[in-house]
Amino acid sequence: MLGRAAQLAELVALMGGEPDVDTTSSEMHEPMTSVGYPVIVVHGYNSTGKSSCVRTALEAVKQANHAMYTAFVDCTTIYTRRQVFTDILRQIDPLARSQPDELLPIFQSKATGDGYHNLNLLGFVQCLSKIMTGLHSTNVPNVLVVLDNIDHFLTRGFRDLLRSLCRLNNELGMKMRFSLVLVTRGISLSLERLLLPFVPVHVHFPLYTQEQICDILVDQLKLWEHERLFRAWIKYLYSLFEHDCHDWIEFRYMVIQLLPLFYEHAPDDGGHDPTADSYKTAHKQLVHQTQLRAKSLFQHLYHRNTAIESHTESTTTERVNLPFGCLMLVLASYLSSFNPQESDAVYFSTAASSKKRRKGGGSSGARKMTKKQAEAIPQQLIGPKVFPLQRLLAIYSSILEEYDPPATLGLEADDLSTTLSRSDVFNHVNVLVRMRLLQRVSSLDDLDDIKLRCLADHEFVERIARQIEFPLENFLNQLT
Repeated sequence: MLGRAAQLAELVALMGGEPDVDTTSSEMHEPMTSVGYPVIVVHGYNSTGKSSCVRTALEAVKQANHAMYTAFVDCTTIYTRRQVFTDILRQIDPLARSQPDELLPIFQSKATGDGYHNLNLLGFVQCLSKIMTGLHSTNVPNVLVVLDNIDHFLTRGFRDLLRSLCRLNNELGMKMRFSLVLVTRGISLSLERLLLPFVPVHVHFPLYTQEQICDILVDQLKLWEHERLFRAWIKYLYSLFEHDCHDWIEFRYMVIQLLPLFYEHAPDDGGHDPTADSYKTAHKQLVHQTQLRAKSLFQHLYHRNTAIESHTESTTTERVNLPFGCLMLVLASYLSSFNPQESDAVYFSTAASSKKRRKGGGSSGARKMTKKQAEAIPQQLIGPKVFPLQRLLAIYSSILEEYDPPATLGLEADDLSTTLSRSDVFNHVNVLVRMRLLQRVSSLDDLDDIKLRCLADHEFVERIARQIEFPLENFLNQLT
């Protein structure tokens, strides 16, 4: 890989393989070994080639027969422990479809088609042991498991599972060598403390240098014919936008946007000779036109849906592209978290007197606060409260019944129905949980008493209210 030869060689060596590049380089910090390190931490800023290099190293080690069993798990799609076990076992042994024969009754899992569903940690270990002992009688196999985006893994409450995976070599009498590779953007304090007892080895991926970015762009855009002029232009762009880009992918986007400008001024002879008049003229015109377009390009850096040529001065508000039911559930969840439950009868009553009070313009902020309410800390400062799913649906039905949508929304009768089917409820809730607008506090196995918490901030909720013209202030208790 361009610009990552040293890191790739180091990864292969740490995994127990033989790197293809020269291992005597001064950038190599670890000696070669036939046994992979138990815990390897790959860290670096985003878009620095961590995942690609780990995949390449994993494939190289597997092809060299240093590790016959490998698994690569992306933690952004992991929401349960069972998903981790299933993904690892299916990649390690995709042909075996049987669960362990002798599971304890308390840990017995429900049999399924491939045998790797609904496993707990004990079932996972037994399946792994069965695979190892059944296929290897003499040699001790090496098992490599990669957990990419480990930050998501930790934020979803799987710290104890990660600790258990790190201990497989030491605490379980399994006939195998288990190596765990963790890929993360940055090593947080909590992750460092968790891995400290296991003495991990670190592989750092620094930011790409200017020359490395030029090499990558020349190779990806296939501009070998105009390579010299293109490199000079890239270095000029890099000096302009180095501090305005989050990563080199953002910089590549700007280069692609300006690529027609480069083709327009590229000389026909390829610009191989930097002393030629055609090269100097093309470079001068290209730099001048780039300066004129740089401001327009920067204005569209975070609005990629708009072309540079059709830039307008409009300041339209960003819309929240969610179904109407999800938008109303976000509003209902915000009211559920920041309104006290004892005020539901006042704010969400569908009686005629309640409607009349709200239509008269009397909002909750017009009432006088008691001394106790004045001294209390506002709920917005404390944070969102946990609420049951039943209360969320009750508030959803109440506000939808009293909501008078504008004709510009083009809503149909089904959209304004105050009752949701069970499947619609769970679909909407799952979408909001994955978008981090809702947090499920209760256990995933508990379907009777689901408890949630609203994670949407006040600015986002107000944007939704303005978008659908919903009177949020009429329902929000300002006294708490």
